[in-house]
Amino acid sequence: MRAITGLACLALALGLVSGCGAKGSPSVDDQTPANVLLQQAVSSLGQAPSYRVTGTTTDGQTTVELDLVYAGDRRKGTWARNGVQAELVEIGDVTYLKADAAFWQPFAEALPGQAAATLAGRWVELDGEAAAISEGLAPDIAGMLVLGDELTKGRVGTFGGKIATTVTDGSTTIYILLDEPRYPVRIQSPGGTLDLSDFTAAVTIDGPPADQVTVLSSE
Repeated sequence: MRAITGLACLALALGLVSGCGAKGSPSVDDQTPANVLLQQAVSSLGQAPSYRVTGTTTDGQTTVELDLVYAGDRRKGTWARNGVQAELVEIGDVTYLKADAAFWQPFAEALPGQAAATLAGRWVELDGEAAAISEGLAPDIAGMLVLGDELTKGRVGTFGGKIATTVTDGSTTIYILLDEPRYPVRIQSPGGTLDLSDFTAAVTIDGPPADQVTVLSSE
């Protein structure tokens, strides 16, 4: 049987499929146990200086689109749901949001002396209990890599042109590169699909200028 190479391999790279090898890549017979492979992915992600997360999350009724950069305890990017958008910057425990009035309107009753319209288009620092407004805007990626005890390893193939495989607990599936470092490159679950990339990009995440910030506190 003729080996699958060239354009045929490129076509197969559209999904995670077997049969496409590359010089210097691990064998398609990689025998790393599923639990060890997942631990390697978690470790690799934890050591990455930064990475980008794109994709969608859903609660079954609405879908959120994310495009975020993670760098240690800092995050920045965009969040969008049903035409409502927000820019997000997190620096440790401090969260800044910039969004239109439609984003703030659902929180109108909880806004301490602030009308949604006055916050539209401004950077808002969330303090005290008001910080709950930002919960869920930037998912805990490390937490999403914690799977159940019964793990199954998928076949070896390619993902984005790189050798990869999957680990699943039957509900959530993690796509993992087999070249070192073994980064997780996709998290697929009933709550949506997130792709991870740009693991070594130089990223600087700073808060917005102080004169552009409104502090929103519920205390």
